[in-house]
Amino acid sequence: MAVDPIKQWYAKRERDLIANLKKNYKRPRANFVASELSACRLATWFRLMGYIPCARNPRGEDYGNDGNLHHDSVRNQMREGGMEIGDVTFNKDGTVEETGIYILNITHKWIKFNISMRLDGTLRLGVLKHTLEIKSLGYWKYKPIQKVWEDTESEAAVLGWLMKNRVDMIYQVHANMVATKLKQSYLVFKDRSDCAIGLHSSKNPKAITGGVVVPFSPTLWKGVLDKLAFIQRHIDSGVQPDPDFLEEVTACKYCNYHHLCHGAEKRRKKKLEPAIWHPQLGAKIHLDDNK
Repeated sequence: MAVDPIKQWYAKRERDLIANLKKNYKRPRANFVASELSACRLATWFRLMGYIPCARNPRGEDYGNDGNLHHDSVRNQMREGGMEIGDVTFNKDGTVEETGIYILNITHKWIKFNISMRLDGTLRLGVLKHTLEIKSLGYWKYKPIQKVWEDTESEAAVLGWLMKNRVDMIYQVHANMVATKLKQSYLVFKDRSDCAIGLHSSKNPKAITGGVVVPFSPTLWKGVLDKLAFIQRHIDSGVQPDPDFLEEVTACKYCNYHHLCHGAEKRRKKKLEPAIWHPQLGAKIHLDDNK
């Protein structure tokens, strides 16, 4: 068999992604992003301080592109079902343009910082307007949420599970609520493995909920602001904070800054020099490096 064309395509994309990182990566805006509010504080510090992340691999890029398609599919189907989705524009080609873009300017504990976000939309449930957040999840991420619903048929139980196990979603929708001055968010799930929208039950086919309503919690939001103020204080001082995980966990292996943290520690133990080595750029680890 000749060289597989898909294999060639992936190899070319990987080369292009690395070349793009070398040529075009720039210092990000000095904003926290709503989707990273639960991220490791050290990884967030690295990003905002101008350290260069690993290039995204083609499979990761595929997963992101696939997620965009799922988001558009959900919103188009919601629209066909008679729901009016705000803060978006529906294009003739089926794509959906997100127009609800916000930047929060915050002062907390005398520390100033910004949070940027782009909404999946807004909609009304009854008389109350909600922010809309869509989460398209692979089988293994969707399954435990679906199981809670199947066992309890309780949105409150699902919300309780999310508060303990997927606080990233809860933090993100809180930022959206603060930006829009709304007090509730509609969190909709999409199962990428079978394309089902919402939560379904194999035990009771009539037990369906499209999503979970997340009410605003001032206490939870204060915790988010405390964390961001802590990171911003370290950005202002230039002092590196400790990572969230002093010992490497599974999530660390997928971190774009693993080479600066636990990866560097592994190299030190092996007595490799330099200890910090970018997987694609070698000794160049920061935008100010001229290596």
